[in-house]
Amino acid sequence: MRLDGFLYFFSFVCLISVLVALFFYESILIIGLIVTPYAIFRLAWILTTAIRSLILFKVNPRGKAIFITGCDTGFGNETALKLNKRGFRVIASCLFMDGPGAEKLRTEAVHKDRMHIVKLDVTNDVDINNAYNEVESILKLTEDQLYGLLNNAGIIYYGNIEFGDFNSHFHRVLDINALGPVRVTRKFLPLIRQSKGRIVIISSIAGRLMGMNLTSYCMSKFAARAFADGLRQEVDQFGVKVIDIEPSYANTSLIDSNLIKKSFQRTVANTPGEIVNAYGKNYLKKSDTLFNFLENFDLFWNKKFIHRRVVQTVQTAFLSTDPFSHYLVLCAGIRMLIFTLWALPEEIALPFIRGIENVIMSVYAVCSRSSKKSKLPADYVIPV
Repeated sequence: MRLDGFLYFFSFVCLISVLVALFFYESILIIGLIVTPYAIFRLAWILTTAIRSLILFKVNPRGKAIFITGCDTGFGNETALKLNKRGFRVIASCLFMDGPGAEKLRTEAVHKDRMHIVKLDVTNDVDINNAYNEVESILKLTEDQLYGLLNNAGIIYYGNIEFGDFNSHFHRVLDINALGPVRVTRKFLPLIRQSKGRIVIISSIAGRLMGMNLTSYCMSKFAARAFADGLRQEVDQFGVKVIDIEPSYANTSLIDSNLIKKSFQRTVANTPGEIVNAYGKNYLKKSDTLFNFLENFDLFWNKKFIHRRVVQTVQTAFLSTDPFSHYLVLCAGIRMLIFTLWALPEEIALPFIRGIENVIMSVYAVCSRSSKKSKLPADYVIPV
């Protein structure tokens, strides 16, 4: 990913050069001198990635088990089914053993004899110990090795820092998203060391870039990324690989706008009125507009595309003999926005984010009026 980061920096230099050339048109020669090497670098990167995915040997799933957290919905549920189809023995942990997610795993697994479901709350040490004992029993019975651990369980909380109660807003989010992977990894690491396997952690682009009104969630994802980096340094000597996958806004129940809206309404109800009023009379209306925007439009991102890419990337992380340490799963609009924010000084970045937010709300207002006139479906997606 260091090369990819360099290419993003090169892209920014190219953009600045184009702007300079437009202002000083005699600098057109400079554009050619910069864009040409960038194009070569970018082409080399694309070819290298393609060669890695096509030529590198794939891991043989025979005799290998993967333990996954957070399989009730989203990435965990779909990834469990995909890895099972690939031939891995999947031990999927769910919070609700009789829930629809667990039932889906039981009924849709291609290799039902290699799909096991255990109960797990990543904040509960008793659950973790019980899950470990069940995994050990399965491994002894099948004579497989625990080759992989996917830390996927997570929650999100939307609201200003002052809103809601501390335990729900900060303690619970950090307990699940940041400390959950630590608890589970510490327990299962001896088995991973024995197999010289790999640990995959689903963090988020929110672990690199602060989102508006998502402070507790971003804190937890910054911590998850730090944990992945520290763990990688420690277990490399045992032949264990640690892979960090960082998606952007994806089509999962975690960021379902209706669920977030209801959660936010409960948060506001549990917040003193003087605190809510301090943020202005239009604050709640503005938040409601944002939720509606997230529900109906993919202006800068395609949620379903990102969801598919994340599931594919997790499979690559377990199947490739030489996976990357970090995978950023982003679409073009988010890549450009993130790179721009990284490049800007902090004093400029905040007003820039505010400006982007206002532009998005304005565009959404216009598009909403247009969609009502033209009777576009509610799930219309603006292609990127």
